[in-house]
Order: sequence, then C-alpha cells, then structure tokens
Amino acid sequence: RNENSWMYLNFKNLSKSNRLAPPLTAISLVLVSASLYSILLRGFSPVTRQHVFDSIFKNTDGADDLASLAKKNLQHRQAVQTAVKLYGTSFWTAPNILTPVIFLIGVASTIPSIYCFIQRLWSQTSTFPIPLGITVPLNLIPIIFCRDLPPLFTVALIGFFGGLYRAWLDNAERQQSNMRI
Repeated sequence: RNENSWMYLNFKNLSKSNRLAPPLTAISLVLVSASLYSILLRGFSPVTRQHVFDSIFKNTDGADDLASLAKKNLQHRQAVQTAVKLYGTSFWTAPNILTPVIFLIGVASTIPSIYCFIQRLWSQTSTFPIPLGITVPLNLIPIIFCRDLPPLFTVALIGFFGGLYRAWLDNAERQQSNMRI
C-alpha cells in the first residue's frame, strides 16, 4: 500500500485533517439523493395505493395455519414498519400534501450545514458565508419532524454533529490565536 493512498485511493493533497472529506461528501450525496427519491419519485407508478402492501400481505403458498402466519410475521414485521413509515413521505402515496412538503423542507434545511461542514473539513478555514448559529439549528427540523425517512434523519444527524464539531474547531482556533498575542 502506498503511503500517499487512503482507502486505496490516491489523493495527493490529503492530509490527516482533511482525509474524511471525500467519503463524507459521497455519503452525504447518497443520503440526500435517497431522501429526494423517497419524497419525489417513490410510489410514482400505475400501481394503486391498495396494491402497495400486496407483496407483504399476499399469501403465496395458500397456507393460513398458525405456523405460516407466525413465520410471515417474523419475516415481514420490520419491512412493514419501514414501508408504513415511507408510505407517508412521498408526494404520490401520502394521504395529504403537507407531509411531503415538510420532508422537502427537511432536505433543504440540512444542505447548508453539510456544505459548511465538508468545506471546513476540506479547506480547514473557518470563514463561511452562513453563520454557525443558523446552520446547526436548521438540522433540528428534520431531526424532530422527519424521523420517518431514515436517510434524511441520518444526514440531519451528520449535519448537526458536524456543526458542533465545526464550532469546537472554531473555538479551538480562536483560543490558539489568542494565545499568540
């Protein structure tokens, strides 16, 4: 393994302080894309709402005895819980228009914090056009209201803790610069 490689990728200008920026960028992009897919495109098909859960509740072997029902319950309990949560997140399957709009607001509120956090990791500078006091609280919107969409909740947690880490780095930088005077 080459000394300049990290995760078997060769980035010539990566240091120990900014080596997490590329994978965190990729993870954030995947999570935001999955959230947007769930909100905008999931459920957009000619399948009606009644058929959404057919694959879960449909009995293919013809047996309705207690053992097969118990087995089906164990196999599909988590899938049903996730499907029910995701059912209300999409414009195409939600019972009202307000819920998907809240999820879109949640996606929009995580983007500034994620951008500033990744920018801070990559460039190691503390000058940002968006103040820290705005970006960190914005992540509380999806953390509180958007728990039913796991990718959005995860990217909001990354943005929230990234903002706290950014505040800690800025404070450490400020203390270090005050010591030089």
